[in-house]
Amino acid sequence: MRFAERFPIVHLPQVLLERRVHGENVSRVHAAERAEGKLRAVEQALRAQPRLGPLAARRRRAIRAAAGIPEPPQATATRLFASLDQAGVRYCHWKSNEHVAAALAGRTDFDLLVDPADREPFEAALAALDFKEVVAPPEKRFPGMRDRIGFDPESGGLLHLHVHEQLVLGAAGVKNHRIPIEALLLDDGRRVDGVRAPAPELELLLLAIRAPLKVSPKRILQRWRKDGTKTLQSALVREMTFLLPDVDEARFGEAVAKTGLALDADTILSFVRRARDRALTTPEVHRFRRAVLQALRPYRRDSGAVAAVRAVRARALSSRAGLALFGPRGRRLPGEGRLIALVGADGSGKSTLAAELRAWLSWKLDVRAAYFGIPKDSRGYRLLQRMRGGRRGGWLDAERWLFAARHRVSQHRRARRHTRRGGIVIADRYPLPELWAPPEPMDGPRLAGQGLAGRERALYARIGPPDRAFVLRTDLAVLRRREPRVEPGIHARKAQVVNALEDSAVRSVVDGNRPYEDVLLDLKRRIWALL
Repeated sequence: MRFAERFPIVHLPQVLLERRVHGENVSRVHAAERAEGKLRAVEQALRAQPRLGPLAARRRRAIRAAAGIPEPPQATATRLFASLDQAGVRYCHWKSNEHVAAALAGRTDFDLLVDPADREPFEAALAALDFKEVVAPPEKRFPGMRDRIGFDPESGGLLHLHVHEQLVLGAAGVKNHRIPIEALLLDDGRRVDGVRAPAPELELLLLAIRAPLKVSPKRILQRWRKDGTKTLQSALVREMTFLLPDVDEARFGEAVAKTGLALDADTILSFVRRARDRALTTPEVHRFRRAVLQALRPYRRDSGAVAAVRAVRARALSSRAGLALFGPRGRRLPGEGRLIALVGADGSGKSTLAAELRAWLSWKLDVRAAYFGIPKDSRGYRLLQRMRGGRRGGWLDAERWLFAARHRVSQHRRARRHTRRGGIVIADRYPLPELWAPPEPMDGPRLAGQGLAGRERALYARIGPPDRAFVLRTDLAVLRRREPRVEPGIHARKAQVVNALEDSAVRSVVDGNRPYEDVLLDLKRRIWALL
């Protein structure tokens, strides 16, 4: 009798392994089922309370991420890469291929290296899918690189393409090294989630070069006696760990030799393996960084002094003080920007929609908010309110409305200053003259007669029309259900004035009776057509 038959316990590890695998599969199924139940609950809550739209979108993403459910690729992204293949465009997604699926879903950027000889068919494919040209701020502009942003009309998501014709590497805001190995990446490739990518050996080589360049000397000094894997950016260490199993050592040595860089393949692989194993020290990072900089010295764009100045500027602009002074510096339209306003009666959802639209566009564009309602949070307005008490009429009441008029003029002046530089402004409310019918003018002049009333009208005359005002036409019954706290008579008058507006050169009427998600997607489509 065989030993295994006499002692069945020998089979226990295999039995336990099978049970564990089965258990993991069951757990994944249960997790997916629980996630579907949670997603259905989110949809039910959204139907009952449309104002939960932004919260519902975030909740959906969190549920899918926790259950490991991948987000589907956007239809526009799928069509783009099918068009590029059909046109025979030579391109590759040259870095961070671990995140291609996330980029296809519109959760992160694409970094596409494109053959300059194929620029015309590449741009034709983008134009056919209505991709827009955008301009990066000066500290994010580099040779051989341009930005394009696309829109998926089915999901309402955005796609951001960094289009490279040259490989320019280095720390953020500096990128001081241009390595002329583009042909190697375009010739030797593979597919990752349907997108062309370079061979894993070349991608790992570029990653190993980029990683130490992103570490500043100050960072090395601060962490000299500490763990080197924490000196490197953790995202880069994860990418190394992701790529290493697919790399063949012999092919890696050949790839390094083809680049002509004065780097040793074994040294690079040792560095990457020690980073993967969390065994890397900061002095090792320093030595490898010095070797990389020496090998790249013939490929520097500028001297070390010029690069240092660019690094200081980049750090200053991204610091807390820089953000406080200049704000986030996003990408802008190449010409004039757009001033877009949402108008509607109380309960139409204009404030919620305006915030959601700003968040949508702010992912990649320089978007500012404007509020043309009564500035109730302003110190000056609150002071006038307290001084006048509950009395209506009189000079204090007039000063209150003049203060509101000056606030609106100031909002318009700032908005137009931003749009002249290619920025976008999403305004909550707008002083459209068609909404100024008495006795309750919406966001317009309130004073009658002469004197101060003339000053107020002169202030409003300085406010020009928006580039487009979207009028949320919503039935009174729907408005009352959403915002029952408004006095019924005032609510009815406002709804009547707003719902009487028709389409014009600067106005577009939107059906606000639909579910929140439908209205939001409709507005996204219309705004994209304006950009």
